Amino acid sequence: STWGNILGGGMTLHPDHLAFLSLYRRILTLHRKTLPDPIRSLGDSYVKSEFRLHKTAMSPQRAKFMAEWQSYLKVMEKQAVPSEAKFGISMKPEQVLALSPEQQAKLDELKEEALEQGRKWSGN
Repeated sequence: STWGNILGGGMTLHPDHLAFLSLYRRILTLHRKTLPDPIRSLGDSYVKSEFRLHKTAMSPQRAKFMAEWQSYLKVMEKQAVPSEAKFGISMKPEQVLALSPEQQAKLDELKEEALEQGRKWSGN
């Protein structure tokens, strides 16, 4: 199951894990309800990858991870208006500068993939 894949087999659910899984589930549910299929696929893949990578993160890193994804969820919930086709917000320059080289590379990769999916979706 998806939960088994995220947790890894046989782990007991500590309250921190429950919050982690709850956030993960809420994001994927919101994607399913609001995003067009090509964009949803991209978003779901990214969410699954990031949550898998951070499932064993230590407390300070995990707290920052959770706060950022909770912020993402709030923004997406506000923008989940059926008549709107635009999602997300622009990052502030200081936020981009604070990213590690790996995070910057991933952001560039996601941007290119999102632009490609947008072109496919709009028929251009």
